[in-house]
Amino acid sequence: MSTKVLDLTAQTPVAAACQVRLALAEDNEVVYRLLILNILLQLFDGIATYSGLHLGIHEGNPLLRSAFHLWGVVPCLLIVKAQACALLLFVYRIAGEELVRPALSLLAGVYSVCSLIPWLGTFAALLVRYL
Repeated sequence: MSTKVLDLTAQTPVAAACQVRLALAEDNEVVYRLLILNILLQLFDGIATYSGLHLGIHEGNPLLRSAFHLWGVVPCLLIVKAQACALLLFVYRIAGEELVRPALSLLAGVYSVCSLIPWLGTFAALLVRYL
């Protein structure tokens, strides 16, 4: 009795279907990781903003500054970051496959350039000043 081994390197319909399924699974994994990265960037921005305000650094966003005066820092940050994360989940679930990856990549890039890098630079400068 011989057993047949499925050769996925051959050009058969089964092999092609398996390769497509593997490619989709890998793409879904990348998109999921981009979603997690964006959520982590939102959390970092909220924590960094809260910490920076307590260290005497002023908020650069005039809309947030106004909202801080109306609602208070903590409630405002919680609301704004919860909304941002909800919108990220909305994009992740609703955007088509051809749009979700570039959209989440662009958002991660924007938050890295406009939040992560400036806050890390600010905190590094404060650390150097107090050492």
